[in-house]
Amino acid sequence: MTPLSTLRLRDIASASVFSVAPETPLGEAVALFSLHSVSSLIIVADQRPLGILTERDLVRMLCDGIGEGLVVSDVMSQPVMTAPGDLDFASAQLLMANRAIRHLVLVDADGCLCGVATETDFRHHLGNDFFAAIKSLDAVMDQGGVMLSAGQPLQVALEFMRSGHLDHVVVGCDGIAEGILTERDIPRLLAQHVDASALRLGDVMSGGLQTIAVDVSVAEAAARMDASGFRHLLVVNAQGRMVGVLSQHRMFERLGAVLLDESRSKLAERLAFLLEATGVGTWEYDHRRRLVIRTTALNRLMHLPDELLLESVEAVLARIEPSDRERVTRVFNAVIEGSDESFSVDYRETCGDGSVLWISTRGRVIERAADGAALRTAGVTVDVTGRHREHDLLEFGNAILQRISSAAPLNEVLTRISGEIERQEPGCHCSILLLDGSGRYLTGGVAPSLPSAFSAAIEGELIGPQAGSCGTAAWRREAVFVGDIASDPLWADYKDIALQHGLAACWSSPILSAAGEVLGTFAVYWSAPRNEVPTNVRRHVEVAGALAAVAIESEQREAKLRKSIEELRRWQQLTLGREGRVLELKQEVNELLARLGEAPRYGSVADSEGAA
Repeated sequence: MTPLSTLRLRDIASASVFSVAPETPLGEAVALFSLHSVSSLIIVADQRPLGILTERDLVRMLCDGIGEGLVVSDVMSQPVMTAPGDLDFASAQLLMANRAIRHLVLVDADGCLCGVATETDFRHHLGNDFFAAIKSLDAVMDQGGVMLSAGQPLQVALEFMRSGHLDHVVVGCDGIAEGILTERDIPRLLAQHVDASALRLGDVMSGGLQTIAVDVSVAEAAARMDASGFRHLLVVNAQGRMVGVLSQHRMFERLGAVLLDESRSKLAERLAFLLEATGVGTWEYDHRRRLVIRTTALNRLMHLPDELLLESVEAVLARIEPSDRERVTRVFNAVIEGSDESFSVDYRETCGDGSVLWISTRGRVIERAADGAALRTAGVTVDVTGRHREHDLLEFGNAILQRISSAAPLNEVLTRISGEIERQEPGCHCSILLLDGSGRYLTGGVAPSLPSAFSAAIEGELIGPQAGSCGTAAWRREAVFVGDIASDPLWADYKDIALQHGLAACWSSPILSAAGEVLGTFAVYWSAPRNEVPTNVRRHVEVAGALAAVAIESEQREAKLRKSIEELRRWQQLTLGREGRVLELKQEVNELLARLGEAPRYGSVADSEGAA
């Protein structure tokens, strides 16, 4: 059966519609009802519906009597409720329920009649899931019900049906049913021109009454209704006495509630999925029992068992990082004691899997006792680890850039960068290797926590297509992850020394200059094989690699500048030394000429001597 969510009105409505013109004599219309057992006639003009005549209208007419010469336009209900074919199942049902109608007329884009949907049409498209959602007959049947005796006039039954907006009356005595009069019987009586005040109810009732036991499921009752073609089933107890009537109309009314429950359930499921996907969980705190009540989404956020829905505040506080615990306890206690209406606090909490998340928790008192004491507090818990990590990264970057701008030694800066990654990923070891001037070897750099013997073994590593993680990353100019050093061919020449020092996995990224040239590599080692690099490590290494590139390029610029200055000083000394010797020679010539009584040959030198 097609799911209700995909059904449209055109799928439900019957295209076989009985319609008549407005000027059709009422007697002919009644004959159509009786002959074809239809529940309605659509009154049309130019193929457009003007009104509708239903069995309920016929009850009214039989009750009041039919005047001579009436046509259908004199008694039809108008305006008729119409709807487009693409209206969905739930909206169509809601429209009928809100307007208290049993027929919905289908029209096309031009307003022309296309079909009509009845309560029966809707019921035929309901699957077992719908009926299974209704737990008992009590939810859909008319409880108790009124039973009229067979000796009462038909007029009494009609008045009873009209005043109570009922589509049936049960006929019987002392709880034992003898028959039933329904709206479906009315066209036959009208066609016979009966006198409602002169006939007894027992003379016109239908004797074929279907009964079901009170403990029968709604699904089984619906199947019985389908099989019999009846729109009413008499519900009886073990003694065979009537306890109620199950009608198609009441089942249709109940459909709206079931669809609403289904929509709420789907909304709750989607909300739970959305909260879980976005790292949000909800909770309540019962002040009387001092218990935190968590949703499954919150448990999954915290990597706790789904079934651990109740927990004491003390147990929650025990998982909070010690440096945050006193502050959080103070905030929680203020709400528990009722001194604060709401709160908001960020802290670090250890999850069920041992990981630590930054948590932002917000709550508000939602129920108080008559004396003002807090009874329930509700709130949300959000994973804000990413936000705190980005803040930490910003502060980390600023600190490194400050060290670089103050001309701190390169090794000191690189050691600080490596140490931050090791702090973020406890148990890992970092190294930064530099590419030498030839662009062929990795050398120098820092490795603050790696075994010195291992660092010495890879010193001067030749880069290439199969040179461990670092040499390969520099060769490829892209990150290289080796989850198991023992088995990866990239480490064939280095695995023995790595395994000897407890290094089982390695991820290396090339450090690139602003121009895209390889400056070195940034490597992270783990002591056990792994399948992937943690997201937070990737993000930190991305920032660390950029900072290392700034530090290395800054050092290279400084080295070039120092070399240029030294070269300039050397040439300056050579130049100044030569010019000084020439000046001395000129002075010696002038002095010799003066002893010979001759004028000085180099006037500029003589002038400077005189000035001195």
